[in-house]
Parts: sequence; structure tokens; C-alpha cells
Amino acid sequence: MTTQTLIAPARTHGQRMDALNAANQIRRKRKEYKAQLRLAAQIGSPRIMAARLVAQPPEWAQTWKTSDLLVSVPGIGRVRRDYLLRRIGVSHSRTLAGLTNRQRNGLVYLLESGKPIGFSLSFPTLPAGYEA
Repeated sequence: MTTQTLIAPARTHGQRMDALNAANQIRRKRKEYKAQLRLAAQIGSPRIMAARLVAQPPEWAQTWKTSDLLVSVPGIGRVRRDYLLRRIGVSHSRTLAGLTNRQRNGLVYLLESGKPIGFSLSFPTLPAGYEA
């Protein structure tokens, strides 16, 4: 049994610089988008803006992790992000481009619904046969 070692192809300095410039441009666009979300929190609803991005992510947002996007929305922290991701069945490492249609539509619905995101304060009802 032989094992193969995968080696990344050698890249020229120009190719590495092109990749670095592309990555920096994506980071810059994400930073600008986060600033727009903060501004939207002051004058409107940043959740609607995030829902539109999830519905049709542009090229620069396709590699953005869904969990990172949600945390950048004002009013959604780590706890609410975890709740949303569990609710629609999405891993923390899933990118926007990697969402299934069901997951994408569920997330858009939850963001656009206008309902508070979080846990219910009422206790869940037990299924039949489990009553005390």
C-alpha cells in the first residue's frame, strides 16, 4: 500500500499577488457591507438587508460563512445565531453558496419575518404519553 502526498502546484509571484489582491478585495467588500448593516440598524432593518444578501449572494459573498454573516447583523449575537442555524439545520462552517434551497428559504423567512429571534419563554408541551 502506497501513500501519495498531495503537493500544491507551484505558483509564480504574480499568481500569488493576484490571489492576495482578490482576497483583499473580498475582505474590503465584506467590511463595507458590515458598515452598511450598522447604518441600516439606525435607519431601518438590517435583517431585511441580510435576507436579501442570503437570497441572492453576489460573488464576493458566496464564500462567506453563514454564521459569520449572521453575527455581523446588529441584534443577532452568538446565541441567536446558534438558534437560527439549529432551526434551519445549517452547520457553522456552511458558506452562503453552500446553502440548499430549503435552508436558504428558511433563513430568508426567519430574517424577514420581523418576529423576535430567540427562545420562547414558555415551556414546550410534552408529546402524548409523556404526561406526568
